[in-house]
Amino acid sequence: MEVSWPGCVALLLATLLAWASAVLVQNREQARLEEGRWRDVLLDLRRHIEIDLALGFNLVDSVRAQRLLEGAVARSNDLRALTVFGVGGETLFDTDRSAIGEAAPDAWRSAAGDTAWRVPGGAGDVTIGLPLHGPLGHVSGHITLTLSQPVHSLPWQLPVGVSGLLMVVAAALALLPVARLNLEQQAGEHRLDDAEARLEVVDAALRIDPQAPRP
Repeated sequence: MEVSWPGCVALLLATLLAWASAVLVQNREQARLEEGRWRDVLLDLRRHIEIDLALGFNLVDSVRAQRLLEGAVARSNDLRALTVFGVGGETLFDTDRSAIGEAAPDAWRSAAGDTAWRVPGGAGDVTIGLPLHGPLGHVSGHITLTLSQPVHSLPWQLPVGVSGLLMVVAAALALLPVARLNLEQQAGEHRLDDAEARLEVVDAALRIDPQAPRP
């Protein structure tokens, strides 16, 4: 039976595409769940800091903000930094105390608003931010959480396993012409062997009976 190489290749590629799509969908869902978990951490920190604001303290005078940030980072290996900056963009509290008093990154200040925001950073970092509200509901500043590693933030990137599988497929495609040539060569050799065998039979028959019919 003749092997349909285009059909085999199409089936292989379709299977690969379906598997890669399933992996990427799973990664997106995992990213959504993990990022939601970190947003819950931010919400809890915001709640505690807003208690100070409700008591009449200015954000810069919060008595618990620095302690809360440092405690949260100490409890997790995935967190790179926690920061609180004011509406003017100045860093008020930070797990890196040397950053206090400096301007928050431009990307953060541009993204900051009345709702949750998210900014991808360098080396795969991602920063999630929430506004801090004063007792009258106005925005007094923002609290940010920076993860040291991406939480599947680029769902269009294929995982390493898919990339390796693609390399295998590419190698298989490169070898298909060689395999087909070998099969055709073997088929030709079989036909030649069959013809030689028939000639030997006819030759033997002619030696016995010269009048025997030729094929």
